[in-house]
Amino acid sequence: METIGERVKRLRLKEGLTQQELSDRLGGVSLTVISRIEKGVTKDMRMPTAQKLAKALGATPEYILYGSDLAQMYPIDVANYILDPKNSGTVKAFVYTKLAEESQ
Repeated sequence: METIGERVKRLRLKEGLTQQELSDRLGGVSLTVISRIEKGVTKDMRMPTAQKLAKALGATPEYILYGSDLAQMYPIDVANYILDPKNSGTVKAFVYTKLAEESQ
């Protein structure tokens, strides 16, 4: 399964950009942050960063974060709930619970 960092790097290379050029295009996201994302050091990404990356790389924030567009995976009301930053704690708790159940 492709990680966020692998997706970002693949999309960046597809656009023919260096990490520095991507950082410059994003304005406010440093070269260090780009490097950490691509190396997998930064595992959690906030929606504003995903939105900036998506715009710069010709993708959607959902694709950057999840590898597919949530609107295609779920009904739109569910996708909107998942993407709403105020619900991030609930969504994260749900995911961690499901992962724990699967590992048993």
